Amino acid sequence: EAVAQNRFDANGRGIVNVSVDGQMVRLLAYLEPQELQNGVVIAAGDTVVVTAIDEARNTCRVTKL
Repeated sequence: EAVAQNRFDANGRGIVNVSVDGQMVRLLAYLEPQELQNGVVIAAGDTVVVTAIDEARNTCRVTKL
């Protein structure tokens, strides 16, 4: 799980805080494409579930909890 730090933009991108190996890390997150198509909105403070992490780009994919 992660917490959104801001409202995700119209392209489904936003910043989340997630615990990785016991440390809090801020990552650029992308909403899963299906949820973006369905009009899911992520607001600051919302809890999301991380579905994938791209370590090379320091990004992740998320879905709304």
